[in-house]
Amino acid sequence: MDAETAADPEQTQTDSADAPTEDDSVPEDRLLSSRTSFSVAAKAALLIDLNTGRAVYEQDADERVYPASLTKIMTCLLALENGNLSDVVTVSASALDDLDADSSVAGLQVGEQMTLENLLYCMMVVSGNDACNVIAEHIAGSVADFVRMMNQRAYELGCLNTHFSNPHGLHDESHYTTARDLSIITQAALKSENFRQIVDTYEYQLPDDNMRQNIPKLKTTNMLIYRSLSNTLYYSRAHGIKTGYTSQAGRCVISEATGDGLDLLGIVCGAATTVLDSGDLLMENFTECARLFDYGFDNYSYLPIMSPLYPVDQVKINNSARARGGVGFAYIERCADKRAALRREAALKKLSKPEKEVLCAAWRAAGCPGVEND
Repeated sequence: MDAETAADPEQTQTDSADAPTEDDSVPEDRLLSSRTSFSVAAKAALLIDLNTGRAVYEQDADERVYPASLTKIMTCLLALENGNLSDVVTVSASALDDLDADSSVAGLQVGEQMTLENLLYCMMVVSGNDACNVIAEHIAGSVADFVRMMNQRAYELGCLNTHFSNPHGLHDESHYTTARDLSIITQAALKSENFRQIVDTYEYQLPDDNMRQNIPKLKTTNMLIYRSLSNTLYYSRAHGIKTGYTSQAGRCVISEATGDGLDLLGIVCGAATTVLDSGDLLMENFTECARLFDYGFDNYSYLPIMSPLYPVDQVKINNSARARGGVGFAYIERCADKRAALRREAALKKLSKPEKEVLCAAWRAAGCPGVEND
């Protein structure tokens, strides 16, 4: 039995005499789904099991979407990779010049001095586009050079359906991505504990600085994590991460939720805004992301597929392709089901040879997820 067959519960078979009983102590190493009908009211959606990297639900995950302020996840990632949180940064006039009058801002002023750490809170908690430009200039010298860094980092991560035109996500026809690429970028960022702390903050008090005193608290735009008795959108299992909105992008959100042994990453792009009878606005990115999480927790769980007392023969895979029959793997990606796998395979076949080489290199650099090495 080869390693891939052994890892697939739909293909794994055991004789009744050898089958583990309910009393056997077995590893929990496979995420199984029940066959239920489910859809998300959005342009695209994706649910990732962060413990395995596997997509457990996807809906148009490879279709091009506008990310709006979800862009700031990449901006934050680059800032953490290339800057120091204690750096003192001065706000320039050029950083505030290209922002629309109705742009989401943190209220930064020309000449104001602030640490990079506090600028990251301004960007990720209250979604300040002004903070994005200030950070970009600090890290790369100019916004244009920072955008080049963003696209280079996306390429390195294997995000081949992504192109950035700015560090904040204000609409541009050439500024696009996919739900799957967003999941890759977010998973890279989640490796940083500083990132996790910043994006899971629902209120933050900036200290007095050289320009402003008694600054009002920053309050998150993410209603999934905002703790208030009046907030009916609060989701107790959620952690972070980022919201986004433009009229072209629709309502977007990326969040993490944990519970019942699961660690799920939910992505919703292009949800609607509904006007309630009361006149209030219902931002459906939050309700749809909560539904997506509920679907995961209700329909997925880790179940044992074999006992260590009855091991299945494993194939040793290595980079020299000397495994059984001289066959190795150039790339493996797990999908939610056969249909999703066929769609993904078709998309991969359309990639150019250089694009495939980048994807394979990124997979190897990540430790070849999906392959068991002895």
